[in-house]
Amino acid sequence: MPPLVDIGYVAWLTRRPWALGDLPAVAASFDELCRRAEAGDEEAQGILPAAATSFWLARTVILPVLRVLPDAEDVPLEERLVTTCRPAPGDALAQGMREFVVATADHEHAVERLLAVEYQGAASHEADDARVARVVLAVTLLFPLDQVGPNPALVASAAALDPDGELLVAPAEVGGPCAATPDDPACLWERLAAQALMDSSSPDAVDRTRLTPAARDTLARRGLLNLVARVVLPAAEDPTSTIRLLAAELVARLGRALGVDLTDEETGEGTSEGSWPEAAP
Repeated sequence: MPPLVDIGYVAWLTRRPWALGDLPAVAASFDELCRRAEAGDEEAQGILPAAATSFWLARTVILPVLRVLPDAEDVPLEERLVTTCRPAPGDALAQGMREFVVATADHEHAVERLLAVEYQGAASHEADDARVARVVLAVTLLFPLDQVGPNPALVASAAALDPDGELLVAPAEVGGPCAATPDDPACLWERLAAQALMDSSSPDAVDRTRLTPAARDTLARRGLLNLVARVVLPAAEDPTSTIRLLAAELVARLGRALGVDLTDEETGEGTSEGSWPEAAP
């Protein structure tokens, strides 16, 4: 057997954050990584599991959503990412995603599975992948985005993003439709608008009585985007995560689809100290 060579560029591509334009090279490197791992290279064997999960997530979960969001021209085509070696996530992450996809209404159990991977996946480098997977699944519940509003899909999406109900202002502090029906989608829409005001100004800025319906809707979409950003932030600011740039890209393009543009600082692109809303725990 020929001597094993240094992992070189393969390690470089699997240990740096991937931009969209990197992914075809990552695909080629992933096949090389598999070959070296099968040949007994211990460094390749150590890198492969985390790389397999992250590349699978990028190719199978993140990119299909980016392809239907604005500015999809620079998203690599699926055929440019074909590999001989098949990337796959860990069993717990895969099971949680399968359960979420097949659920028709109640996604709670699947979300619990994904949260367990987030909380326990640091050792296997799956925590960021599970977090971003949960965000992507929650976002897909909102499609078509031009119909985002106070409806059951919004409630299901917010529940997947914020299962403990801790990331939005409480119904009792919002008033309006929340006073009588705190579980109604109209209340959630108002909570998102109120949260957007709080995020942009002060904790006391929850008075929306003088806003036009159009302004209130814009605020609610901003609050929804901020909610997504809160959940994604730990992955987007993790310097060890290969998917952190893709996570930030997802939030930025979702914002444009919702008509709520974010600056580079707000998306976390190009900085490790962006001005996103406070991260989820």
